[in-house]
Amino acid sequence: MEPLLKLPVHRPLLYHLAGKFESLTDGWTHASRTLTDYELIVVSSGTVYMHALDKDFTICAGEYLLIPPGERQAGFKPSSPQFYWLHFLCREPGPEEDSPLLELPAFGSLPKPERLIVLMKQMQDCIRTYGDPAENDYLCTGVLCELKNQMHHSQLSIKQDAGKQIYLDIIDYVKYSVNSNLLVRDIAAYFGYNEKYISHVFSRIAGMPLKQYILNQKIEHARALLTDGNNTIAEITDLCGFNDSHTFMRAFKKATGFTPSEYRNTYAARLTNYYYAVSPPKESPDENQEPAAPRPIHPIKNSDF
Repeated sequence: MEPLLKLPVHRPLLYHLAGKFESLTDGWTHASRTLTDYELIVVSSGTVYMHALDKDFTICAGEYLLIPPGERQAGFKPSSPQFYWLHFLCREPGPEEDSPLLELPAFGSLPKPERLIVLMKQMQDCIRTYGDPAENDYLCTGVLCELKNQMHHSQLSIKQDAGKQIYLDIIDYVKYSVNSNLLVRDIAAYFGYNEKYISHVFSRIAGMPLKQYILNQKIEHARALLTDGNNTIAEITDLCGFNDSHTFMRAFKKATGFTPSEYRNTYAARLTNYYYAVSPPKESPDENQEPAAPRPIHPIKNSDF
C-alpha cells in the first residue's frame, strides 16, 4: 500500500519550477538530495529508478511519483528516461479557514497518462509565454486535480462492476495495441468472447462504446506525440495505427477541432533540460548537469508528513 499524501487546496498551490527532463544516454542517475518542496514526476518514456519514502521505486512510462518536502530522494540505478517534473508547495490555511484536501497515493499507474502529459506541457508553454505567477499557481493546481481525478475515478469504475477483469484486460490490450489498426472484433477474438458481449460489458463500465474508446485512445496518443516529440505527421499516423495520413488528420480534426499541425503549434514552448553521461556538446548550455534542487520558498507544516 503506497503512502497517501494529503495536499491542502483551500487556495491554489504555489508553483515553483517545472520542466521536461531528457537523458540522451544510458548513464543518468538521479541526484541525491533532500526536497524542500513537493516534486511530481510523470514518466513519458523509459524508466526512472528512485529511492524515496524509504523504498525503491521503479517508475515506468505512464506512471508517476509524488514526493513530499523533507524527503530524501536518490537514484539507485542508471537509465535513460524522459519525464515531466513539477515542484510546488501547499499554502497553509489560516486559523479560520477550512482546508479541502487532495488525497493522492505517492505512486501509481495513470489510467490516461497522455492527458496529464499534455496538461503539463501546456502549463510549461504558458509559463514560458506569459510567466504570470497567479496563472502559474492555478495551472499547477490543475495538474494535481487532473492527477487526483484520474486515480479516484479509475478506482470507482473498477469497483462498480463484476465484469471489471474483462474491462481491465481490454484497457490494457488497447493501451499496448494503440499503434495497430485495432478493431473490436480483434479484441473479441483475442480474449475468446463474442463481439457483442465484450462490447456490452465494456460499454456498461466505461460509459462509451468500445469502438469509440479505441478511437479516443488513438487521439490521446496522437496528442501526446504531437506535444511531447518531433515526429512527422506521417510517423504519428503510423504510430497511432491509422491507415493513412488523410484518415488520421480528419479524425484528429473532428475530435479536437484542430489539425495536427495547429494543435502542435498551439503550445509549442517547452522547458527542457538534458543530461549527457560523458560530456555535453560544446554548444550545450547544460554542462552535464540536471537542475539543482529548488531553494525553499517558505517552510511547510503538515502533521500528516
